[in-house]
Amino acid sequence: MDGFTDAILNKFFQFDEIVAVDTFQESGSGLLFRANLKYKNLTIICGDSTSKRVVENFNKFAPFDLAFIDGNHSYDFVKKDFENTIDLVSEKGLLCFHDIKAPSAPDVGKFYNKLKKKNKYFFKEFYCDWTPMKTGIGVLGKK
Repeated sequence: MDGFTDAILNKFFQFDEIVAVDTFQESGSGLLFRANLKYKNLTIICGDSTSKRVVENFNKFAPFDLAFIDGNHSYDFVKKDFENTIDLVSEKGLLCFHDIKAPSAPDVGKFYNKLKKKNKYFFKEFYCDWTPMKTGIGVLGKK
């Protein structure tokens, strides 16, 4: 967790409070991460997003106006993150999935596309096929 996504989202939305869940398994420079801690109302929950302890702690901060899922990219983890988060999103809030078009993370797109078939939510995708990094963001909201 360097906090690049957090920094970009906060630039647009200027959140009052940010709650992040991360395992801190990937290394980074830490410079942006320290800036995020210093200049934002940021709470970090360290651990596996599907573990009982993390879910219980995460629930304490709900409801969320925006939830951004960008964790383990296997189908089962993405599904579990969605199940653990969707009911914590406020009535007019949004839930986002990162990497819906990433060739390196096909399960994210697979799960996201399966959700789209249920017609239970509204959806919007953000993707630029001309960029070197093929990731994409899928956004859903409650109907």
